[in-house]
Amino acid sequence: MDTLSQEQKTVSVSTRMVRWASALDFDRLPAEVRHESRRALVDSIGCAIGGYGCDAHLIAARVLKKLGGNAEATVIGSGDKASVMNAAVLNGIMLRYLDYNDVYVVPVGKMVAGGHLGEVIPGALAMAEHRHVSGREFLVNVVAGYELSARMLHACRETPFANRGWNTDSRGAVVMPILAGRLLGLTEEQTVNAVGISASTGMILGILDTDEEANTLAKNFRFPSATHRAIFSAFLAQEGFTGPERVLEGQRGFVEAVFQGDYRLDTLTAADQPFHILDNRYKPFAAESTAHGHLSATLHLVKTHDLKPADIESVTVRAGTRGIAHTGDAAKRHPRDKETADHSSWYLTAVAIMDREVSPRQYSRERYTDPAVEALMARITLEVATEFDQQPMAGETVIRTRSGETFAHRVLHPKGTSGNRMSDGDINEKFRDMARVHLNDARIDQLLDQLWKVDQLDDMAKLPPLLAF
Repeated sequence: MDTLSQEQKTVSVSTRMVRWASALDFDRLPAEVRHESRRALVDSIGCAIGGYGCDAHLIAARVLKKLGGNAEATVIGSGDKASVMNAAVLNGIMLRYLDYNDVYVVPVGKMVAGGHLGEVIPGALAMAEHRHVSGREFLVNVVAGYELSARMLHACRETPFANRGWNTDSRGAVVMPILAGRLLGLTEEQTVNAVGISASTGMILGILDTDEEANTLAKNFRFPSATHRAIFSAFLAQEGFTGPERVLEGQRGFVEAVFQGDYRLDTLTAADQPFHILDNRYKPFAAESTAHGHLSATLHLVKTHDLKPADIESVTVRAGTRGIAHTGDAAKRHPRDKETADHSSWYLTAVAIMDREVSPRQYSRERYTDPAVEALMARITLEVATEFDQQPMAGETVIRTRSGETFAHRVLHPKGTSGNRMSDGDINEKFRDMARVHLNDARIDQLLDQLWKVDQLDDMAKLPPLLAF
């Protein structure tokens, strides 16, 4: 049953979302929320630096360079100037590539919805540089992006986006024009039109991250494509282009077409919700989040008992229904690219045993086809453990040795989850590990110092020179 009052129904949902975001003030945010926005920024920029030079980035950079555009915002790494839309796309692709970026998880009925909320940052960063806004204004938009994104996940009643055939990144078509509108200085009416333009034309199909299809480079373009469309929609609205104000609740709009009415509209604008950014999860492994429990268990066993691949007779990996379905389908059995490898529990477990880490260093074409990796993968069995279904990142590993010993370990709260949070130091070290490929320690220290103090910047255009290497 719709819980919206008659008075609320007279004002469109998109209008109320715009008003909520416009009312946020960085200085009035709780101190822990302000701090979490900086943690999210450091983690996301580190992931983008880590993704610099990947095939997805290089292909997109070549194409966008051919297409040209005004020099409005900085591309991380190269330091090249591109249009604000193109810079947001390239930086977004780099951020997403390693599957190392933060994740937010919400129970929905008997299932789970998840999304990488930090993907709002590349678009906000490009717009903030282009518009010369302050660090505070940039960060409050980041907080708005996290909160609106999380609310769109919480609003699912019984069935999440993925189980209705849509990718969760479809939320970007609603959230990003609100951020773009605020950063561009649009009126309320213009921003609502931007939401209508973007959301009515920007849904993303679930095939880009599903259980029985191989992943492709397009996985990295999901949210960046939504950002590109959102910024374009904001510029259109600024010039008088209109879109459906009732794009969410209207006839054949988002709720009816995507969720068949099974969606809580009041959740999107409720005033009494906690700040969801405080439940953000950061990844210690460059891998699909549902594999983190059993990867933690595997690493614990091999390090504690000093196990080598030659010692191992068999490995049984246990994870929840969603985890095994998502990382254990036939398409992931023999990965031949990064997109499939970081979602393959066979591959991830094998390299965790062999290398005792799961970082960007575990991904190369030579590694995917390594006979030693293949041989170890053949000894790995995946098993559904329904007891983990309400803890989607939990997992267990059982290792049997050739000498007849059996070792088992389970991890309910792997590093990075709310029950086992990564510290600021952990996030800094993760950043350093990725940045050392391109920057010396002095440059890394300088960049980290500025990112942690970004709220003190009077002009966000002062940050990008530090992001060029």
